[in-house]
Amino acid sequence: MSITDDSRKLKVLADCLRIIADLTDSAEPLHQAQLLIEVAMAAQRLEPEASGDEVFDNRVNIGDLADTLGISSSASSRNVAALGDWHRKQRPGYRLVTTKLHPDDRRRKAVVLTRKGETVINQLLEKF
Repeated sequence: MSITDDSRKLKVLADCLRIIADLTDSAEPLHQAQLLIEVAMAAQRLEPEASGDEVFDNRVNIGDLADTLGISSSASSRNVAALGDWHRKQRPGYRLVTTKLHPDDRRRKAVVLTRKGETVINQLLEKF
């Protein structure tokens, strides 16, 4: 299953969530939703024939997500973990994203959708 190719819908949804996040006191769940959408948008920018470093360079990383969402890199990392395999509150994560280490630079970690994450994004897009 691949992500529905409709960047405009993802952009509209991300913008809506940013507006809501600015109005709430507890933004962590909204940051997680925004993060998931940003990862999906990055996946759409990836060229199908890309390979090697080009694939890695076109994926979003934890620092990029922090900058885009206006949160700290530690908050971005916590939200990636919660959307990934393990939540910091000692419970399983949502398994919507996973991280990939760069083969030559272990400090660089790309965030990508899992199949479950792709399914959730497609379900969201069907609402439009």
